Amino acid sequence: MPEDGLETGVADLTGNALEGWFDRYIRGVDDPDFDALLVPFGVRWALRPSAGPTDTGGINSAKPVPSYLGLRVASGQTRVAAVIKDGPAQIAGLSAGDEIVAINGFKADSGRVVRLLTQSVPGQPVALHVFRNARLLQLELVPEPAVSDTVVLVEQEALDDGDATQRLARWLAESPHV
Repeated sequence: MPEDGLETGVADLTGNALEGWFDRYIRGVDDPDFDALLVPFGVRWALRPSAGPTDTGGINSAKPVPSYLGLRVASGQTRVAAVIKDGPAQIAGLSAGDEIVAINGFKADSGRVVRLLTQSVPGQPVALHVFRNARLLQLELVPEPAVSDTVVLVEQEALDDGDATQRLARWLAESPHV
């Protein structure tokens, strides 16, 4: 799909030019009013702490991680895939593409990196050695308390609007619960 394909497709399907909406919420930094968008469908949204690097959101019974590091690693690797702006990883000096080679003096492997991401203690510094462009760097990462950054969508128990169930069923393309 080309860069503007979604916007063009929505405009073609609805007959409405949504350039202002795309400017504000897709190309901009504002978040839509999710409550106003979801309540008519009998759905509410909430944020919860992540349960780890493979947590993709939704209802999850796994124990949330105790700390926030502000980074993602490539699956099964020790390479930093992304660093969140103003997070602990960026403050420590990590960059996307860095290869973590040691954690607290021990050789890094994918298992040790997953433990770093899921078991770090807030406020307890972690010594990292990373390669960046063949240069070895020593950094100190200080985890912060876990943040609620993972979305959960939940069907409301009691709907105020009798049509909400029908709208939700049409949205999900399934038969309504009657």
